[in-house]
Amino acid sequence: MEPPPVMALPPRLEAAPEDPKRRKWIAFLGLMVAYILSMTWLGHGRTSDLPALSPTLTGMLSETLLALLVFGIPFAIGLAIVRPRWSDLYLNRGGNWLITTLLGGLWSIALRAAIMVPAVVAVMIFVLADSKDGLANFKSHRPKVENLLDPVALADPLYALVCMTWLSFVVAGLREELWRAAAIRGLCALGPGGQPTRRMEWFAVIVTSILFGLAHLTQGWMAVGVTGLLGVGLGLIQILRRSLPEAIIAHGFFDATTFFFLFILQQKELLRKIGMPDNLIEQILQP
Repeated sequence: MEPPPVMALPPRLEAAPEDPKRRKWIAFLGLMVAYILSMTWLGHGRTSDLPALSPTLTGMLSETLLALLVFGIPFAIGLAIVRPRWSDLYLNRGGNWLITTLLGGLWSIALRAAIMVPAVVAVMIFVLADSKDGLANFKSHRPKVENLLDPVALADPLYALVCMTWLSFVVAGLREELWRAAAIRGLCALGPGGQPTRRMEWFAVIVTSILFGLAHLTQGWMAVGVTGLLGVGLGLIQILRRSLPEAIIAHGFFDATTFFFLFILQQKELLRKIGMPDNLIEQILQP
């Protein structure tokens, strides 16, 4: 009588090796979360009715330089703690900047189109809910750009140009996308082994987008929703394209086109020349 065959045991699954920098990335994450929450609290706690940015060019430049410094200190500390690789922050040292710029511009157009869809839906909801005053109600809930800066200041071509370049691409695009890249990688360190996985990256994009949206609370809840959606798009560019520069440029172009539109709206003589009625001009410009 033959002995029963010995059943082979399934191979033992090896646990994913833990990232030796896991705790350092979590510390970096703590710095980035503390930064965004403090900015949200300071912004929401503002008691002044004046815009956050000065209507003068020198005042705006000094305030934005200070904003970069306030971000740069915790970010530099995080870099010193972790000493990340270029790829950890979705950077490719050998990228073609011409192609990157072109792709960033195309992503900006795609993001603008994607955000227009919920905006149109929101208008329809307000109008259907109140056919008489629905549009006025929507306007009262729109993102309050005047809480960031005085739209009248954008009538000055030089001020508008600085907003479309320095403010859009450096203060907003570079600073906020560096924050997003570090926060995404830090959140990934909370997963199994501390290694970035696609599931953890998607989770991190959602979390960072919520924090990013709440940082714009001073502009109203609709602004929170719009910037949250924008954050999702910019985060996806980073994790799917593995390209921080494309996200920076997309963010910059997105903000620059917004400032350009506001600049055009302040050119009343130009709007009159193309046949726009004065009452419509005033209605558009009225906060």
